[in-house]
Amino acid sequence: MIKALHRERPELRDRVSSCPVDYVGDDLEAFVERQAMDVLPTHALLTLDGEWTYAGTLEGRRHFNTYLEQLPPEALVVRVLYHG
Repeated sequence: MIKALHRERPELRDRVSSCPVDYVGDDLEAFVERQAMDVLPTHALLTLDGEWTYAGTLEGRRHFNTYLEQLPPEALVVRVLYHG
């Protein structure tokens, strides 16, 4: 219904919000994975080994989340926000 409304009555788009079908796409599992990967918003990761990794791509975010999940429970995770 929302998709048809967006197509047939474009003047109502601001009132009805975006079409969830277009937002989610055809693959619900992939959509859920993408959303879960974006929970921790950062673009770089410094590992305990001193390695910097870039997390700005889907594969980078997947690595980032896998790395965090594998840390020991006593590990302390710090997010630093720096503006130069």
